Amino acid sequence: VPLEPLYRLEDEPSLQEPDDWHVGARYEIVRPMPLHARQDPSSNGSGRLRAGSALIMAITEACLPSGEQVLMAYCAETKPTGWTCGWGVLQGQSGSSPSSMGLRRLRGSWEYGGRYRVIDKLVLRIGVELESDTLCELQKNEEVLIMELGLVLRDGEPRLRARVRTDSGAFG
Repeated sequence: VPLEPLYRLEDEPSLQEPDDWHVGARYEIVRPMPLHARQDPSSNGSGRLRAGSALIMAITEACLPSGEQVLMAYCAETKPTGWTCGWGVLQGQSGSSPSSMGLRRLRGSWEYGGRYRVIDKLVLRIGVELESDTLCELQKNEEVLIMELGLVLRDGEPRLRARVRTDSGAFG
């Protein structure tokens, strides 16, 4: 990822206390977390996150057949040997064990409103899709402000995409 934070996230006071769930944040997996292919806890399994850390890429509510609402997140465990990803239940299933994820953001989390420095050339696009038209190319050491974070699934693989504002005022 050709961006680096302009401040150390581990020194940020908001990361020292438990928090709400955030898209783009990394959390500790404290117990195995079953993953599902769809935003439905009864859908087919797509894997299991093991102890360690995972990145939340999207958050949504789902409704069980009983009418109960559950909070689900698209999570990805990124390792050089391959990714494990899918939809996991964060909160809400009656009678289930506590969340598999610790509620404290870890180092390496992305932040809405965070300022980042470009560490390599970066193409700023008009839309979220990688095939969208190029808006401009950012050079090393330029700064951007993250305005939004979102999930794009491409060929079955997740990509966390950011909408940013540059110092020159461009949005992409």
